Amino acid sequence: MRQKLREGLETFRGVKRRFDFHINTPELIYMDDYAHHPEELRAALSSVRGMFPGRKITAVFQPHLYTRTRDFHRGFAQALSLADEVLLVPIYPAREEPIEGVSSDMIAELLTVPHHTVPLEHIAFETEKGPPGYPHHLRGRQYRELYGRNRPPAAERPKKVK
Repeated sequence: MRQKLREGLETFRGVKRRFDFHINTPELIYMDDYAHHPEELRAALSSVRGMFPGRKITAVFQPHLYTRTRDFHRGFAQALSLADEVLLVPIYPAREEPIEGVSSDMIAELLTVPHHTVPLEHIAFETEKGPPGYPHHLRGRQYRELYGRNRPPAAERPKKVK
């Protein structure tokens, strides 16, 4: 039993989409996190702020579920306002039907930092001009994080341009 535990710990690669670093260089840090609750966002952004003091943080956030956005949009806005800049994409509905009047704009209206709402298709996850998995429109920023649902399933992602 101890040997199996030891082998498991030796091969454990961590939890996917929790502080999942795709790029970590002195010039650029690109991290993905599945935080989809205001307290998770607050904790992640606070940790990043402590880990990388003085760096500009651009958070890209896709709310997950209409009901969660309706219920927590104020908390999302407060947490995301810990970043220096926010890019919001439309809600990922998963199993839910749209709810009239509920959108990412509910969060945007309450943000206290510069922000933009962009269509998901404007976030290209694989391009010929950047590392695989890196959203092309974020080049030039010092630190960026993806939060929430953001990364679409592989079947929905744009293919690499050749």
